[in-house]
Amino acid sequence: LISIGMSTLAQNLRITGYVVDAQSGQSLPGAAVLLTPASDNKKTTGQSSDLQGKFEFKNLAQGNYKISLSFMGYQELTKSVTLT
Repeated sequence: LISIGMSTLAQNLRITGYVVDAQSGQSLPGAAVLLTPASDNKKTTGQSSDLQGKFEFKNLAQGNYKISLSFMGYQELTKSVTLT
């Protein structure tokens, strides 16, 4: 199981979060993190979580997004996020 803790900062329109094991709380470095605008699923951007499991997407436009997390041996997790 993957757990995600996210925060959205409306002033700078960014999404930050950490990818961790839901049971142990241990960070999952190198997890694949994909961000897709709901308005255009062809504009997916991605990155890997850092050594602490952190990820950050900056300079985002207002709107609805889907964020997907995956890591080998874990079930993929997808969440919806709205930036206003």
